[in-house]
Amino acid sequence: MQGAELACGDFLSRLGKKPAYLVYQGCQQNTERQDQPFEARYEVDGKHAQQMEAYLRRCPGGAGS
Repeated sequence: MQGAELACGDFLSRLGKKPAYLVYQGCQQNTERQDQPFEARYEVDGKHAQQMEAYLRRCPGGAGS
């Protein structure tokens, strides 16, 4: 995606892939990491932990990859 401006934010919402039970907490730029300059944080209630684990296993680059 040449020419696309990178910006911090709710990446999963932008992609249309954020589960309703996942709560966006914020984003910051990590200038010490050249490969991934942005870090988004999310929170999930414990009652949705198993659903979240399954979601991450299905996602490319997730916990199960």
